[in-house]
Amino acid sequence: MRLVLALFVCLCAPALAAATAAARPDLAIDAVRAGLRADGTTRVVLDLSAPAPAFAARAEGARVLLDLPPFVWREGAPRLAGTLRAVRPGNRPGGARVTMDTAAPVAVAAAFALPPQGTKPHRLVLDLAPAQEATPQAVAGQPPPPPRPKPLRIVLDPGHGGRDPGAISGKVQEKAITLALAKELARQLRADGRYQVYLTREDDRALSLADRVTFARTKKADLFLSIHADSIGKPAVRGASVYTLSETASDAQTAKLAVRENRADILAGLDLTHEDPQVTTILIDLAQRDSLNKAGFLAEALVRVLSERGVTILENPHRYAGFAVLKAPDIPSVLIEAGFLSNRAEAQALADPGHRRKIAAAIKRGVDAYAARIVRTAQAR
Repeated sequence: MRLVLALFVCLCAPALAAATAAARPDLAIDAVRAGLRADGTTRVVLDLSAPAPAFAARAEGARVLLDLPPFVWREGAPRLAGTLRAVRPGNRPGGARVTMDTAAPVAVAAAFALPPQGTKPHRLVLDLAPAQEATPQAVAGQPPPPPRPKPLRIVLDPGHGGRDPGAISGKVQEKAITLALAKELARQLRADGRYQVYLTREDDRALSLADRVTFARTKKADLFLSIHADSIGKPAVRGASVYTLSETASDAQTAKLAVRENRADILAGLDLTHEDPQVTTILIDLAQRDSLNKAGFLAEALVRVLSERGVTILENPHRYAGFAVLKAPDIPSVLIEAGFLSNRAEAQALADPGHRRKIAAAIKRGVDAYAARIVRTAQAR
């Protein structure tokens, strides 16, 4: 006998009784939205004004009944997708109900509450699956545990190498500083257990800019961090900065830096050789927008944590340039200038393993903030 009924109940009797007896409901449903997930289930999210003291969800053929304490319905136009066809409020003995009509019989594969996160309010989440795909956990009345997030794939790119030493201060060469800092950062990230970390170079070798981006793509990188140390004709200038992609430099100094780094330019892109040119342009633009948004969040997180950890940063430390290594449209990418080798004190500090550990720890904290946001975004979809 096929069981198409899945029931999830969160009991809190005193709070439920108080909510039911209240002359004016304390709970409001502000929004309802649905989305089709990669596994074929439909996720329905209800935004609430307060945590629900009790709720029960069950499927009856091609509809789902969500029982709640009395509530105010403030949703004007539910966002429908997947199997969800209509959503409407109603009453039931001792409380209220949300009825969801579906395109075909479904089972409630999971139902759970989420607390506020950032700007997101209290939420109720229901995952609706075709009736024959109800999970054992759902039938047993327990929502399945959330899947363990996949490790974030991070490519670290120590700048320069081989015949290209980069900036030089006495015996201190940028190519050595960037490699040492990248290895320390890789050590700290790997010790966390949540990241898979790759280096574009593990020794003193030359790599073209195109090879660095190609390496990141072959590793299916989720994140690309290019590591450098700057130099300028003003010895008093010091401080770290973080760059994200822009085709126009943010100031004259950035423009000169971009020209110097882009000795060989590339047009990184997806393998869209068989697509219509207009479709190709749209797909690349969409990928680029998403990557730039993510890179911007990471850059701001890095700047904040570097400052909090006592690392000197430049004025306006989040900068923009057309660096070739940042041009992969499908990989969020940032370029970190760890400091100025043209400043004697900063060159000595960057040559010190203790100072590099400090910078690496700050960068890791920024990556942690980025990873947490990616997980939160995935959970809320």
